[in-house]
Amino acid sequence: MAVLTFSQEFGSGGTEIAKRVAEETGYAFADKKAIGELLAQYGLVGFQKVYESAPAFWEALDTQMMEQRKITIGMMNRTILALARRDRVVIVGRGSYLVLAGFADVINVRVQAPFDFRVARVMDELGLEDRDKAESAVRESDAKRERFIESAYGSHRDRVQDFNLAVDTRLIPRDTAVRFIVGAVRDLEKAGAEGGKRVSSIEVEPVLMHAVEELFAA
Repeated sequence: MAVLTFSQEFGSGGTEIAKRVAEETGYAFADKKAIGELLAQYGLVGFQKVYESAPAFWEALDTQMMEQRKITIGMMNRTILALARRDRVVIVGRGSYLVLAGFADVINVRVQAPFDFRVARVMDELGLEDRDKAESAVRESDAKRERFIESAYGSHRDRVQDFNLAVDTRLIPRDTAVRFIVGAVRDLEKAGAEGGKRVSSIEVEPVLMHAVEELFAA
């Protein structure tokens, strides 16, 4: 079996590709909504605020606030590990490719596209007529994702070595990308992972694992 993580640029169509890959493989699909529901069960309803902003200077000097941020990100990481332990799951965003780095049966996918292409897609999909607003939305999204990855993991979201597969949707149609990724999953399932640790080795709190199973049973 396998686990897939998807990291995407806003406007690249990554979420749609991830959903279709989940549908064609029969894997469970975990996006920000699913992860948020699991976090909410543990009282971490403020995660979105942590995700969207890096610590400000004065906040960084506040030990209590930094400790709360650390706890929140730690719980999110444990949630991602629990999702992966379930196996046969597609996980979108939230730095999941970094949390699951080094697992031999995890495929980390990056979906991207040039800035102008993404702006045009955002205008079309959101029905925006003002190009300046679309450009601002894309830049803001890129900045939020970069700040989160850097502040939470000390990394950068565009490091090519962090991914097994990268898709440029300006050149690669979504249908082609889905077929290619599904093929990679099937190959991994058939051949089995070689070397490295497996998601089956992940230890998860029973209560959290039960919440994951309940989420996908619904």
